[in-house]
Amino acid sequence: MALPSLPLALGTKKFTIKPICPTPSAVRHHKLSFIEQAYGHMYMPLSFFYPKHKENPTRAELLSALIFKCAARVKSTSTSFRPCKLVQFVDLRYFLNPRLPRNSVGNIISIFFTTASNKGEMQLPRLVCELRNEVELLFKRDHVRQNELVLTILECIEKGEAPFSNEEFDTYVCSNLINFPLSSTEFGLGRHIRMSSAPDPSKNSFFLVGDKIKINGGVEARVILDAQHRSALECDEEFLEFAIPLPSH
Repeated sequence: MALPSLPLALGTKKFTIKPICPTPSAVRHHKLSFIEQAYGHMYMPLSFFYPKHKENPTRAELLSALIFKCAARVKSTSTSFRPCKLVQFVDLRYFLNPRLPRNSVGNIISIFFTTASNKGEMQLPRLVCELRNEVELLFKRDHVRQNELVLTILECIEKGEAPFSNEEFDTYVCSNLINFPLSSTEFGLGRHIRMSSAPDPSKNSFFLVGDKIKINGGVEARVILDAQHRSALECDEEFLEFAIPLPSH
């Protein structure tokens, strides 16, 4: 798809900003892969902004626990509660010994998780404490022989299941990009104003993005749920007490 021109008004004058060169014809149309065509539904994320607060606990711990709690609550009913699992992806560069540079090439990642079997276990202090304990355990593991992500995928292959599709739990997946230097990413067309995400075939997932300069230390959360629970989350009072909804475009 060709890049559109962007009308811009400055004071009483109007300008039109256009790309330096037109989009090459070879990349104007994106051909979907077989896997992309096989998906029946695509899910659009919700965007919320969380202003900066004191970092004890950390922003990632507090917000991932809060979103997990609220997303699970809008999915449950007053009389029933399904056990839930929060899976957190983690960059292992910081936890290896010796540590690897942040710009090391490759997906050097693993996961850790916490679970809740009843509503009483969905309290924020407990969830945050569980997440903190799991992070501390990352320093003690041999991530070559005990990589939780690799072990999970191998187990799913043996059972013929998709990863994180355990029927015993409602699984939510979180990616934390708060300290990732996205604001310095340059694609040759100037600095970006805001990062977005493509429609996702998965649901019950969210990722956290932080930019100390552009959003003054706050965090942007991209939350992906199905339509019914997405609408319920947008009206959840506890969730919106700490968040500012953002437009999805």
